[in-house]
Amino acid sequence: MTLHAGCRETTTYIPAINDLAARAMPKPVVDLDKCTGCGTCASSCPQGVLEVKEGKAQVVNPDACIGCRVCESVCPAGAIKVTD
Repeated sequence: MTLHAGCRETTTYIPAINDLAARAMPKPVVDLDKCTGCGTCASSCPQGVLEVKEGKAQVVNPDACIGCRVCESVCPAGAIKVTD
C-alpha cells in the first residue's frame, strides 16, 4: 500500500454505527391472519421482496426492501406493515 506524505494507515471498526444501520433497514411484516393471498403486494413491489406461497404473502427477500411502502399501501386487506 502506498501512503502519501503525512498520511498514516488506520483501520477503525465502529460497531455502534454498523449495528444502527442494520436496525434502520425497513422490513415488511405480513399479518397472515389478515392476508388473503391475492398477490397485489408481490406484483406491486419494485424490489421483489414478497411472493405468494401456500396461499399467503411471504417476505422472501427482506434485505432488498427499500422502504417505499408500496406493498403496505396496495394491500386491500391491510395485512402488511413496513417497520423501520
